[in-house]
Amino acid sequence: MPPIPGLVGLLTMIFCPKMQLRAEKSPDAFSGCLSGLGIDPIHHESVYPDHDMEVVFDTLFDAQDIERVSSFSVLLAEMSNISMK
Repeated sequence: MPPIPGLVGLLTMIFCPKMQLRAEKSPDAFSGCLSGLGIDPIHHESVYPDHDMEVVFDTLFDAQDIERVSSFSVLLAEMSNISMK
């Protein structure tokens, strides 16, 4: 990855199926995330723990940034579904 501040965190949030944000001292500032395939509802464990990834952000993301990333991720998914038809 090129050394662009925030790029690893941004790409992880855009393309991961499930993520859990790590909050900083303020509930509106996030310092990292745990990303992966989610939790198995029966066993209450990670679906594939070997594929889970903890990312520490090198920049702080606030709630507005997370909302924008989420909107972009949804838009990207919708566009890929349209192109498959």
